[in-house]
Amino acid sequence: MAKPETAKVYRLLTLARERGIIPPEWIVDEHGHRERAPTCYADCVISDYRRNYWIQQRHRVLLASEKGTVRGLLLPVLEAYGVDFQPMGGFGSFNKANDIAQDNDGRPLIVLYVGDYDPSGMWMSERDLPERIARYGGDHVTVKRIALKRSDLARLPSFPASDKRKDPRYKWFLENYGWESTR
Repeated sequence: MAKPETAKVYRLLTLARERGIIPPEWIVDEHGHRERAPTCYADCVISDYRRNYWIQQRHRVLLASEKGTVRGLLLPVLEAYGVDFQPMGGFGSFNKANDIAQDNDGRPLIVLYVGDYDPSGMWMSERDLPERIARYGGDHVTVKRIALKRSDLARLPSFPASDKRKDPRYKWFLENYGWESTR
């Protein structure tokens, strides 16, 4: 857990970048940068050449995850379909959200989101990330949660939402999703 003064510095730096006082490239975020599927000729030859079919598509796809720990589970699908992966590390930093917003080659970008079905996890994909991407100029970006969803809960061990009552988003979660939650 960050010390209160550290959290204040993070908030002030984010505010300064959002207002254009500090250029985003001045702050380096060394954790969880987007991992690109190899499309460079040399990289592809090394690991068996695979054509980049995304170049011919009307939309682009990025898989974002609340946690980088799901990388191992997702890697076979990411590699098979050549999809980029962006671990957010919880509430993503200014740089991560801004990078997604600025990633614009003229085609719509669909961010498929994987996160916890709990107050903070749902808030990240339903409110925080979409609102910040829009605020940072990402009008071409759509965030769509693909997991975990309510329909996934029957197959997973779960806990009552009341276990998360100290989470600041707890009341919002109850109003929007009810009492059931899961990890």
